[in-house]
Amino acid sequence: MSLSTPDHPELEFSYRIIIVEIESQNEETGEVVKTIEYLLTNLSEDEFSTEDIKELYHLRWGIEVSFRDLKTVLNTEQVHSRSQNLIEQEIDAAVMVFNLISAIAKCASPR
Repeated sequence: MSLSTPDHPELEFSYRIIIVEIESQNEETGEVVKTIEYLLTNLSEDEFSTEDIKELYHLRWGIEVSFRDLKTVLNTEQVHSRSQNLIEQEIDAAVMVFNLISAIAKCASPR
């Protein structure tokens, strides 16, 4: 498959879609839940098998959860400033506070 844009029909971006079944555990009930995930990648099939991509996705899951949590903390629906500089400062401050809270929570959690 390839992708081009109306502005750049000569631009070609090769990608593939991988459909994988992911098992996770419901935190409230402990029940195993199976979901289907559609993974879009530009990694070649010659170098990375479907199982390789699935494993890479699994390794990245913690990062994806952190991004979701960060977006919640940042409240991306609303900014409190109007100038670009102040918006950037607001985002930087929120990221720093998020990282500080994450580090404290990690140290405080029972092992």
